[in-house]
Parts: sequence; C-alpha cells; structure tokens
Amino acid sequence: MDAAWRDGPKLRGLPPDQMNDMGEPRRDTSGVTTRVVVLYVKQHGGDQAVAALLESAGETRSLDELLDEHGWSSYEQRIRLFRAAVEVLGDPGAVRRIGQSMLRSRIALPLVVLLRALGSPEQVLRNVAKANSRFSTNSTVQALEIGNGHAVVTYRLHEGYVPDPLDCQYTEGLLSLVPEVFGLPPATIRHNECQVHGAPACLYRLRWRPRHRWFQRVRAEHTHLRDQLDAITQRFQELQSVAADLVSTEDVSTVLAGIATRASHAVRAPRVPTRRPGDRGLPAAGVPPRLHGRRGIHSGRATDPRRTTGAHRFLAGR
Repeated sequence: MDAAWRDGPKLRGLPPDQMNDMGEPRRDTSGVTTRVVVLYVKQHGGDQAVAALLESAGETRSLDELLDEHGWSSYEQRIRLFRAAVEVLGDPGAVRRIGQSMLRSRIALPLVVLLRALGSPEQVLRNVAKANSRFSTNSTVQALEIGNGHAVVTYRLHEGYVPDPLDCQYTEGLLSLVPEVFGLPPATIRHNECQVHGAPACLYRLRWRPRHRWFQRVRAEHTHLRDQLDAITQRFQELQSVAADLVSTEDVSTVLAGIATRASHAVRAPRVPTRRPGDRGLPAAGVPPRLHGRRGIHSGRATDPRRTTGAHRFLAGR
C-alpha cells in the first residue's frame, strides 16, 4: 500500500454535537461502511482520488482507521464521506453503487454467507431489522409486507439526525442486492415516500423475479459453497499471521498485544454456518440438487420460520 495513500490528512476535529460523553465520535455507523466507501473510491479513482476523498470529507482519522471494519463513525462522518465520494468521482449515483458493492465484494463475505443460509430473499428481508442493527445504531429498518418476489421495507432515521438523500441512495443499493445473494437479478425499487421530504420514514417497494428455475438454485448453492470456502480461507490466513507473530523478533509485549487484538477481532467475527449431511432444512453436502428428496437425503426448506439456524442466532445477537 502506498505510504501517501495510507496516511490521510489530519484536518479539523469534530464539533461537540457529534461526540459522545467520553469525547469520542458517536458510534452510529459500523466501520464496514467507511471501508467500502474508501475501497470503492480507490477502485474507480485510484490513490489520488482517495486522498481527495479524505480531504474533501475533512477526515482527521488515518486511512488505516477508516479501513478498520471494527471501528465506528458518527452519522455526520458517514454523510461527509458519501458527499465527498460523489464530488471526487463526479458520479451522482456513486453512493447507490457503493451500497451495492458491499454485498458484491469480499468486504461483507461472512455476512453474505449468513444471509444465504437463511434460504431466500423473503427470509432475509424478514430479518432485515436484526441485520441492520449490526451495522447502524441510529436507524430502524422494518419489513411491512413480504410476498413471493416483492416486499415493502421502511427505513427510519432516529430523532436528532438530519435525513440526507445520499443515505437513502446507500440503503437502496443495499436492498436492491438482496435477491442477487441467491443468484437472482437485482430488485427494482420504488422510493416515493422519504424522510428527506417530510415523511415519517422512507418507504421502499421492492420487486424481483421469484426463484423458480432449477439452474438458479444450483448457481446459488455453488456460490454459497464458494463463499464459505473464501471465508474459511480468510480465517486460515489470519491464523498464519498469528503464527508469524509468534516467531517474530519483536519484544514479547508487542507480540502479545498484536495477538490479543487479532483474537478480539476473531471473537467478534460471525461464524460461518456449516452444512452436515442430513441436517434438517439443508441439503446434504456434496449431493447434486436433482437427488434432493430421495430416500436418505433430506431436502427440507431452510426458509421455514419455525427453524432456527446459525444465521438467525447471529442476527439475533445470540
């Protein structure tokens, strides 16, 4: 990583209304959001665009801090980054595409694996409130209506925060990609009621093509297995990094501090649900889809709301 790109400009601090009682930025937005913004701008504009992004947003944090998925930002910091991304890239629709890029990239890979384990776009949207609470503390998302290939979802920014059109774009981008998690085309979205224009909440009407063709199911299952492998590979690489620390020539206290930091990140990381042959609600591992349902091979639906999967438990905070 380029040194000039890594070290962001040290500019002005935050005003008091964006700080908590400890004098720290409010924890409104997960570091996953800041990371995806920075990486999207780097991908489409290069290192110079990233430097311009941080300067335009008035960021006082280093680039490493913005790339830390375990960090937090205030709502105002998030909006400033959104505005800066639009300005630097010269793309009015950049923030919507940033929202889409999160689910299409490796950044949120463990989350995508968990969402896919829920079994369908409908089931994901039934759990959208729980998923949102993992990444945002200043908004509430609720599914008002869910049907085969359509849904109505509300997004309400909490009192004391000023709604912004770019925040709406980001939410649209995220919601539109839910069907794509299952190998389907993105959803189309109508957003006619908006908090920016005085509505009590933003109302998103989603429509997508229902999953009914066998090849779409096969593609989704193959993608799910591939993402599980990628997630396991990431964890293995983290273990390799820890092993390298153990044989480091640095002093013991520095090595132990580094290992403790990695361990705390691993503990907070969501588990990847595993499939075992014969698990109820999941097809047997390694069995072709055409054989599901035959004697000795269970093929129950994972979308039955009475069943509790690892994904449900994670989203519920258990």
